Amino acid sequence: MIRSHCIAQKMKIAAIMTCHNRRNKTIAAISKLHEAAEAAGIAPSVWITDDGSRDGTRDALLKLDLAVNVIDGDGSLYWGGGTYKAFQAALNARDDFDFFLLLNDDTDLYPGALVKLLDCYTAGRGRDKPRIVVGATVGVNSEDCSYGGLIRGRILKKMSFRRIGIKQFSVECDSMNGNCVLIDKASVAILGPNDPTFKHTLGDLDYGLRAKRSGIEILQSAGAVGVCERNSIPGSYLDTSLPLKRRVKLMAGVKGFPFPQWYIFCRRHGGGLWIYHLLMPYINFFWRHLTRNLRLNVQR
Repeated sequence: MIRSHCIAQKMKIAAIMTCHNRRNKTIAAISKLHEAAEAAGIAPSVWITDDGSRDGTRDALLKLDLAVNVIDGDGSLYWGGGTYKAFQAALNARDDFDFFLLLNDDTDLYPGALVKLLDCYTAGRGRDKPRIVVGATVGVNSEDCSYGGLIRGRILKKMSFRRIGIKQFSVECDSMNGNCVLIDKASVAILGPNDPTFKHTLGDLDYGLRAKRSGIEILQSAGAVGVCERNSIPGSYLDTSLPLKRRVKLMAGVKGFPFPQWYIFCRRHGGGLWIYHLLMPYINFFWRHLTRNLRLNVQR
């Protein structure tokens, strides 16, 4: 831990965030980030896109007595577009940041989170090899992993990803959720910011897979680094209590499983079986809906 504190004092970190209409959560996340930064001996700068909030988020951000740079959005950017704008703004500042920290605005870091991430980054390696460190999170009042590093399936399951879970040691990943990710400048020099083609989903998966393909090591740090509640199923396209027409509309939406973006993702990462991977989620969706209705009719 002493090693991390000594190194951290020399580090410049840009936290990359985006937000929309959840002022209290956003301010809490930034406050927790600065508590973790203080514990690590770091004074980070925050680069955050306020994507057209109407609840006073922007004013609250500007009133913070912290290094917060607010980039304005029009409400149509979502996670992918907002993160890209904030990431690009930090790069354009030419401050020669050592690290870029992707951080969701509903993620509350523990006080030792950045120390833990830096420990993982520096452990057992030469400083010349690019590395990304993922921080796993847990749900509120839960010890179960909500987001973190991902392991990719093989062959017919190549487009399926499972979370590694909370481990007491660092684990190599195939990709990651983008809720808390420490990216070194060598990796950013290779990959640049996230691809805004993926407006809300798939962008973090795409970044991780491109990193892996480029020879960048991805590790999940030991333990959990903070709290972030998993997205709720009720009201989403996965909610089987909703009418099929409503579920299809949600699935096609930005926060669902939009076909144009999934097409690009499969072409980019699906290999020779990309058409199979492209079609299977939609086939499974309708098949499960049909078989569920058949079971309900039989039970009646």
